[in-house]
This record gives sequence, C-alpha cells and structure tokens, in this order.
Amino acid sequence: MADVAADVEQAERIDVIHVRINPLATIIVGEEILSDARRKEIDDSNAQEASAVKAAFDAWSVGGGNTGAARPAAVWLDVLGDLRAQVAKLGRTANLIVLGKPDPARHPPHTADGREALHAAIFETGRPFLLTPQNTSLPIDAHVAIAWKEGEAATRAVLAALPWLTRAKAISVVVVSEDSTQWTCPGKMERFPEI
Repeated sequence: MADVAADVEQAERIDVIHVRINPLATIIVGEEILSDARRKEIDDSNAQEASAVKAAFDAWSVGGGNTGAARPAAVWLDVLGDLRAQVAKLGRTANLIVLGKPDPARHPPHTADGREALHAAIFETGRPFLLTPQNTSLPIDAHVAIAWKEGEAATRAVLAALPWLTRAKAISVVVVSEDSTQWTCPGKMERFPEI
C-alpha cells in the first residue's frame, strides 16, 4: 500500500517507522518498579519484533514498486518511545500516513496493538491517513467513500484526498445526522468533473 500511496501522492520519499515500546512505560501504577527480568523480557521481545519488521522492510525496499512506477527512496526509522506520541510527532510532517489495520491478537500483551497509532493518526496529526486491511488485493481506485460532516475538518480531508478522488471510478458521500441513528447516502457521484 505504501507503493500505491507513493505513486498517487507522487512522493519522493517513504518513511517507515517502527516504534519499540519503552520498558518503563509498562510499569503498572502502584507497581513502581520494573524488575531486571521483566525489562529483559520486554527488550528481547522488542528486538525480535524489530528484527522481523526490519527484514520485511529490507525485502520490500530492494524489490521494485508494485505499481509499475519506480519506488521513491525508503527510509527505515526505528525509535524507542510511546507509539501514540511518535506517530503524532512524525505524522504531523507527513503528506500521508499509511497504517495497517490494528490487530490486537498479533502482539504480546506489553506491546501496542496499533489502536494507539490509529488514534494518533486520526486525532493528533491533522494529516490524511490510509488504513489498510491485511493482504488486500482490492483495487485502490475502484470506489471511494467520503464520511461527510459539514465543517473545516471535512473540507481539509476532501482537499487532501483529491489525488485519490481523481482516480476513483465511483465516489459515495455518506452523511450521518447527529440527532438520529439513521445514516443516508445522498448520492453517488461518478466523478468530480471540475477536479
């Protein structure tokens, strides 16, 4: 999906971040200590996961882009800290954030499951993001849905999504009324001719 996003956004660089959880962040309130054995367990798990993710990054980065276009430079960033804070900090300067769908079952209990990254991307970056399911093979340009709520945030989101909207074969706008449990889809637009 990063290849597809880079092609659509005409990106010059793809930054891939992996956040290792700080063992001190796992201390439960009231515990106030982190045993050496627990720290080593967390550090070993962090290192094992980072190694696996880095190997996947290396395999991906040496291959060609899957869109037919040349892949832009890819940069690996391995940082230690709070996942939500790191996504918020680094995401604020990104053109687009690409996140995998959170999978709570994938991680050991002491690591973040992706929901923190998703929350930060949505509420703390002010940037557009692409949430991708695992192993997707759906065409990214087939049908785009816009969740519309009148206001500056929705306008900014649609403007940021213009490169994607111009490629869409169909666009649906979904409006949810705040005073109702019903939702409506006011219509399907085949294209935005003025874009």
